[in-house]
Amino acid sequence: MKISLRTLPTVVALLTASLTTVVAANVAQTHTDIIAYAIATHDSNGDGELQGDEAQKAADVVIKELDKDNSGQLSFTEFQRYFLRKDMVEVDSNGDGIISRSEVGAVESDDEGVVKEYVRMDANNDGEITFEEYFLVEAMDEEFAKETEQQYEMIDADEDGKLSSVEVSNALQQLGEQEEG
Repeated sequence: MKISLRTLPTVVALLTASLTTVVAANVAQTHTDIIAYAIATHDSNGDGELQGDEAQKAADVVIKELDKDNSGQLSFTEFQRYFLRKDMVEVDSNGDGIISRSEVGAVESDDEGVVKEYVRMDANNDGEITFEEYFLVEAMDEEFAKETEQQYEMIDADEDGKLSSVEVSNALQQLGEQEEG
């Protein structure tokens, strides 16, 4: 089975079901399902944490999955795209990569604000919102940009503007420790 950003939430749900209740509850509380996926697939000793080699293997998978320019590192845009893709998947109920008005209506009340926001995102006025349209609008949202920038900067230990596999590995280990504490 090939894991893609589109299928990742479903796979994570299936994988976390096999974790202990405590670990699954802790993982569910975090805002990133990458951690759940990484623990579920790379915690070879079953302790609910990623250490050393486990974290590095998980980081390599994360980088491979999110690194769209194949640089071996994550840019800020790639990092943002992950979180926005995750949000879009939650609305895109049929999984076709497009948000229709009916899908928005299923998760939001059909008030005037929602309609205006939909029209604003539908840049080419074709009645559908693609991921690229969604990304262009949402990435400019100040709150989202600030939140993701803070997260990115915390992970980017060498402050070079790219997330390396080592930095992602360290972040996975630290987040796992925070979950425990």
